[in-house]
This record gives sequence, structure tokens and C-alpha cells, in this order.
Amino acid sequence: MDDAIVVGEHADFRARRLGESPFTASENAARRMFPPVFSATLTTIIAFFGLTSIGGRFGDLITDIPFTVIVVLAASLIECFLILPHHMAHALTHTAKEHWYDWPSRQVNKGFRWVRDNLFRPFMALVIKARYPVIAATIVILVSQASIFIRGDLTFRFFSAPESSSITANFAMAEGATRADTRAMLDNVQRAVEATTAQFEAEYGADPRGQRTGTDRRQCGARPVGRGQQGRRPSWVHRGRADRRRPAPLLHV
Repeated sequence: MDDAIVVGEHADFRARRLGESPFTASENAARRMFPPVFSATLTTIIAFFGLTSIGGRFGDLITDIPFTVIVVLAASLIECFLILPHHMAHALTHTAKEHWYDWPSRQVNKGFRWVRDNLFRPFMALVIKARYPVIAATIVILVSQASIFIRGDLTFRFFSAPESSSITANFAMAEGATRADTRAMLDNVQRAVEATTAQFEAEYGADPRGQRTGTDRRQCGARPVGRGQQGRRPSWVHRGRADRRRPAPLLHV
């Protein structure tokens, strides 16, 4: 849509301001606008193609979006330079006469030309005249923004993980570990949960668990995990079953 607007506006400009015939204006507009429109479309396609590299469940969810956008952009580019010039040539034949319903458009064009001639052009002339200070200021602004990431003041995450309402603690024991060793590790997990609960309760004034979670020994069991499940030597894995009524963020210990 944007590339069609650019080509159509330039064809209208050449027909109205340069006095070219409708067919000549359409052809020249397509030739003149092909390099910038093609470059802009290509960069957009590259940007959406990068979304195909996202993996995981979210990548599977949006995998059709970049391909759809790329196909639409390619079709729009073909339509813009192979079909639109013919339509514009016929549409411009009706612009020779001034129609009464075009009066609002003519007033807007007059105001736009005044802004262009009296404000924009002098401003751009000043920018070109003081090009070196302008370039230096641009570089300073760019460096100042990049320094925010370098210092770590502003972190970047492509997609933030959604908040969860459950916590799961998993741990695996090495081969040869006894049940007493597993119980000792379970005690460490229990102490970590209790310390975190006390910290949050002191900070926010409420127990984040709401009810007793599944870290209690009576709700935990140990089972051996074989090579077929984990792809390594057998080990002991304890899983704490959280309260099913209050599922909690996934936490691997």
C-alpha cells in the first residue's frame, strides 16, 4: 500500500506540476520511484525474515506470520510497478478539470505547499549549511543511547516470559547417592523455599504461597530416572507437587 501511494503521488505530481501527459507521468514515476521503493520493500522483507529464526513454542506460533507478510510485500511490489502505472495513466486523464468535490483537497495542498516553501525548505537549508555540527550531534545522541545498553542501565529481552502462578523444583542426584543424601537435598530446597517466603512476606506483607505448597516431605517422592528418559546415567529425582488449586513461576533447582 505504501509503495503504491508513493508511485501514485509522484505520477500525480509530474502530471500536475511538470505538465507531462498521463501515460508519460505514470511511466516516469514508476522509473523514478523504483530504486527507493524496492530498497524499502527489501529491507522490510529482511526484517520479517528474521522472525523465522525464533524457535520454541512461540516460534511455532508465529511461523506463518513472516512468510505471509513476505509474500504480500512481494505481490505488492509487482502490482506497484506492473499494474499501477496503467491504472494511474487512466486516472490522471480526469485530473485536468477541477471538480467541485476536490475543493477540500486543493485547500490542503495550498497549506502543504506553504509549509514546504516557508518552513521546511529553510530548515533543510540550515541543516545542510551546518551539516558537520548536525552529524556530530547525531553521533553524540547515538553513542549516548548505545551507552545505556553497554552500562547495563537498560536491559534488552526479545520476548518477556509470561508470568506463571506455579513453582516447580526439580533436582537430580548423582549415581550412587543414598536416600539420605536425597533427603538432605530436599531439606536444602525446603529451607530455600522458607527463606524466600519469609523475605517476600516481610517485603509485601503477605505469604506468597497462600497455602502450604507441595515442598513438604509427605507430598514428595523419589523415583529413579533411567537413561531412556534423561539420556544419561540413572539418578534420583524428587518432584514437589504444588497445590493444584494454586498453580505457581516455573523454578528449576
